[in-house]
Amino acid sequence: MAAPPIPRGAPHDIDRVELSEEERQRFSALIQWSYPDDWFAAEPHVDQDAATLVLRGEIDAIALPEVRSLLDLLVDSHPLKLRIDLADAAFVSVSAMLCMVDTARHIPQVVIERPSTTVRRIFELVDADRRLTLA
Repeated sequence: MAAPPIPRGAPHDIDRVELSEEERQRFSALIQWSYPDDWFAAEPHVDQDAATLVLRGEIDAIALPEVRSLLDLLVDSHPLKLRIDLADAAFVSVSAMLCMVDTARHIPQVVIERPSTTVRRIFELVDADRRLTLA
């Protein structure tokens, strides 16, 4: 099942911070990354104290390198909180979940927002909810 297309330029509920030119260049290749037919898409946002990563579609082994790169870039921005929105994620691999858990070692608060019932259950089965907050 394909994920719905990403609305380009859609408003988001967090304030934006102006990125430096270096940060803009680092994010430019990754912001709104998507595969053909919107099979996987990711969209990072950074504000003063928090970062948000919206993941859509199939978060599997093929998408994992991009997810890991985005998480590394977000860790480098030193947010106090990271929100990972999985409302439109049809599938999240255990490897991707473990990558999110690893991110929690570097960011004080990592919140997984709006996971499907199935995705939430997998997080619980791999005991990821001990290091991450499921909202």
